[in-house]
Amino acid sequence: LQTLFPYTTLFRSIFDSFFSPEKRADYRKTLELYLKYSGNIQKIGEENFIHRNTIVYRLKKIQEVLKVDLSDGDVCCALRLALFIQEMSGVNMLNFRL
Repeated sequence: LQTLFPYTTLFRSIFDSFFSPEKRADYRKTLELYLKYSGNIQKIGEENFIHRNTIVYRLKKIQEVLKVDLSDGDVCCALRLALFIQEMSGVNMLNFRL
């Protein structure tokens, strides 16, 4: 899988070192919803029951930690692919679970 998806190791080590186990789930959920709703902050907040400022803060933090631009379609595609592969294979590619 690492050959197919070069970000795997990067995500694993970065999320492990920057986010505590408790926060990983929150950040992962925010990222999943961001990708699901194509960045629609209102829908993310409604489904996750969090304030828009919290969403914006988490997304900014995710971008800083992963050193990615979530407004880049290729990055979002790669992230969706990583989450999809993890879900389908049972492999914890991003090394943080809900």
